[in-house]
Parts: sequence; structure tokens; C-alpha cells
Amino acid sequence: MSSAGMSSPKLLNNEGETTGRLTPRRVSLLERVVLTLSAICLLAGIYLRVAAANDYLWLDELHTGWTVGGRGSDVYWRSVDGNQSPLFFYLCFAVVNLFGYSASALRAVSLAGSILLIIGLPVVVYRAGRCAAAVLMISLFLMLDYDCVFYGSEARPYGMLQWLGGLQAFCFWRWIRRVLLDDGEVNDGEVKSSSFARGRISWPVVSLLSAAVVATHITGSWLLLAEAIFVLVVCLVLRRSPPAEAWKCAALFLVMALPSVLTFVTAWQRRANWASVSNVDWVATQFAWAFGAMVLLPALILSIDRWLSLPKERDSKASWMLFAFVSLWALVPTLTIVVLDYVDVAPLGLSRYAAVGSIALPLFGALAISRMKSKVLRWGTMVIVAGFLVFNSTYWIQPTLPPISDLRNENWADPVATIADGDPAYPVLLAGNVLEDVDARHDRSPRFQDYLKFPVLGARPNLKNPILPLNSQGELFTDECAVAIEAAGGGWLIVRELPENAPLILQQIEQNPRADKWQFDLAAFPAPVPNYVLLFRIVGK
Repeated sequence: MSSAGMSSPKLLNNEGETTGRLTPRRVSLLERVVLTLSAICLLAGIYLRVAAANDYLWLDELHTGWTVGGRGSDVYWRSVDGNQSPLFFYLCFAVVNLFGYSASALRAVSLAGSILLIIGLPVVVYRAGRCAAAVLMISLFLMLDYDCVFYGSEARPYGMLQWLGGLQAFCFWRWIRRVLLDDGEVNDGEVKSSSFARGRISWPVVSLLSAAVVATHITGSWLLLAEAIFVLVVCLVLRRSPPAEAWKCAALFLVMALPSVLTFVTAWQRRANWASVSNVDWVATQFAWAFGAMVLLPALILSIDRWLSLPKERDSKASWMLFAFVSLWALVPTLTIVVLDYVDVAPLGLSRYAAVGSIALPLFGALAISRMKSKVLRWGTMVIVAGFLVFNSTYWIQPTLPPISDLRNENWADPVATIADGDPAYPVLLAGNVLEDVDARHDRSPRFQDYLKFPVLGARPNLKNPILPLNSQGELFTDECAVAIEAAGGGWLIVRELPENAPLILQQIEQNPRADKWQFDLAAFPAPVPNYVLLFRIVGK
């Protein structure tokens, strides 16, 4: 979240709830040390993202490269063909046309959004209670969380979705708190004359940001679902109808979100393809541990802190509403994809589909820590959560960074450059292991065939060679391929596969009698090792 958007008056006070503003106080030596350590963690988080931004582009990122590598009029349809909303790709298109086509340019939008998140989220937490322990916890998360680092350095919309979703949630809370608590009472010292109570953040702003979230990725709608549930629950508890502003906000959002309908329909029609990569049990297990460590545990310890504290205090409506909202924000995205998968509606068992709710987990824990009056419980909770974050990062933090993931062990750039340096008439047989290429031989429509070429054209948009997309699970040398190779006198076969499977690929090719006259030479390329992109040069024997 941008520092400008996050440096607003307090989100929720801890010590100064009755004053309406944070009382200036002297920062202790311990707090200075902890805040300095937090800043170091945040700088380390930025370094990890910048370093990882130099990795090779992997398959999904090549779709981004293909989407923005053409004309501006191509961006919308190419993003839709890839089951994506267009906003992120229009921003990438602008960056690429401004700075030139490169991996770093394709990842610049995600990197910028992630850095804004690194700057803004700790500011929100600090202004919520001036608690150094809470800031350190959120800083450790931003540095160590694999998804947060990976998506923040990936040419895909999830890093932008995390930041934009956080900004929308921040503005939504500022707006809806005023709307729901409009009965003239003073809550947490927030008198009606405060800047936000006067409507500086209003429902059209929330509608616009909501539409932007969905236009970034359709899974951003999980955040809006959490917000709708929150409003309904609060209205039931307060025994009132949803306010008129909420209905206006929802209506305007529906109008602005109409361009995203086509993306949703296209993705829905292809949902069965994701079954091969969906692992809902793993997603549910990982989330259960994170939710327990960063939400349930801090909530339990905060309850103990309240029970032990003297004199007894009664938390305001706004306090409980905030915790309810953040907990729903954290829970609903993952719960939605898990339920949809378990009931066989859509196989969505991938953690990235819940990215819009990821930062709500540590935010809840940080807010809970900042509310604790017992220093022992406060620091004890921070240490436990920090231990979980460190332990949970050991499977990917390693001295060989970058790359930060096996997904980035895909060197498409060098194989495609090798093809480009050869005869432009040589056809390229492409088995890119794209989920949709199972229909490569059945759906011969030009638009679909163009889409299946993105693994090669995403790496080099101006490649002149003819490309023949193949079913990665079927024949890798068909009669059609043989005709094309014979007409050109040679060609290329590029396969997204494990290196140890190269002999099996050659055995499969040999099953076609027309392959006898050709020799398939496996080209060698530098790091990463292993490289999951195999290039065979097809020459006559």
C-alpha cells in the first residue's frame, strides 16, 4: 500500500483510544532497536524481490510476454484467452513500450506493487498502535513469506493484487466504519468531525477500487465477498438494514465490473483443465497452520491479556468490527477455493488463487499484538509467530538465490534465441505443456492456435519461424509435423519437460516411421540446472 494512502490518521488506537489521536511519547531504546531491525527486514525483502526479478521467465510469465508483445488492441483478448483480467497487462504493456521488452520490464508492475506493500503495510501497523513488536512481525512476514516474495517478482498479476487488494480493504474499512457507526456516538475517540468521518473516502472510491481489484484478477472477488459478509453480519448484530451508501457502492461496482464478465466466463469454461495442477489438501493444510499461527493464536492470547488486565476495559464496537473484518478477509478467499474444489465445482487448489487475502493473516496478528497491554504476552506472541515465519521459510530460503523456485528453472530465452539465429523457414514443434494444449489437434481455430504459441512468442515476440503447437500428452512427432519438417529440410522440437525424460521423448518420437530419416539432437544450455526446457535440433541423417 502506498505511503500516501497509508499515512492517514490512525486505524485503531491502543493506548490513546479516548483521545482521538496518538499521544506523542518517547520511543524507548528497545523500540528503536526493534524498529531498526524491522527496517532491515524490509530492505532484505526488497532485495529478494529485486534479485528474483532477474530470473528466467517461466511458462505463465511467457503468457504475459506474449500478451503485451503485440499491439495495444491485442492486450484485452490475449489476457482473456489466458483466463486473466486485463488491467495488469495494460500496465505491463505501457512499461514494456516505455523501457523495452525484457524480463525486468515485464516484472516491473509486480515489483512496484510489492514495494508499495512493503512500505505501506508496516506504516498501517505502526500507526495502529505504535507497537514495535507488531511492526517487526509484519516486516518478517514481508521478508520471509514465499508467496509474497515470489508474486512480488513475477510477471503475473498476483503481486499487484496483494497490494491493490490491501489498498481497497483499507479504504473500505475507513468508509464502512463511518457508515455503520453513524448514530452519533464517539467510537475510539473518532468524533464525527474527523477527516475520514467527513467522507474523504467515500463509496465511489471504494467502488472504483473494487472494480480495479476484479480487473486485476477475478479471484479478487473473494475480498469483495468477505466484505459483503462483513456488512451483512454487522447489520444483523446491530439490528439494522444495510445503509443506502452500501447499496450504491455495490450497484456502481457491478456496472464498472462488466468488462470482467468475459474473463470469468472463459475461465469457467476451462475450469476442468486445472484439475491436473490443483492440490486442495496441500492448500488447506498450509493455510490452517498459517491461520492458526497468525490469527487464532494471537486472538487467544489477546483474550487472555484482556482477562488479566487491570483495570478491566471494554473494547469499542469499532475495535471488534475491525478484528471481525480482518479475520473474514483472511479466511474467506482460501475457504472459498477449498469449498469450490471439495464440492467439485472448480479445481482451484492453488495458493495463488487466495493471494488477495494473504496479507490479512499477519495484519490480524499484528493488530492483536499492538492491543496487548502485557509486555510479556505481547513479545511472547511476536516471538512465537516469528518462529513460525522463520520455520516456514526454510524450504525456500537458500544461499543459491536466485532463482527462488523450481518454477523459475525454465530457460526459454536461450533455446528460442537459438531458433531465431537459425533458418527462419524451419518449423518449431512446440510441446509447451500448457494446460489447454490438450485440445491442440481438435481446436484448429486461428485464435486458439495463436494462444498455444505463447511459450515461444512470449520469449521472443518477433520470431519469424512457423510454430506448430502440439498436445504435450500426445504424439510429439505427428504426420503433420513430418510433412512440415520435410518441406523445410529441418526444424526444431521444443518441449517443457524434465531433463531426465529426454530419452523417453526420443523413444516416443521413434514410434512414427517417418521419423527414421531425421536425427533429433538435444541442445545444451547454461543455468538453471536442471533446465526444464528441452530443445531438439531436427536434421537429416
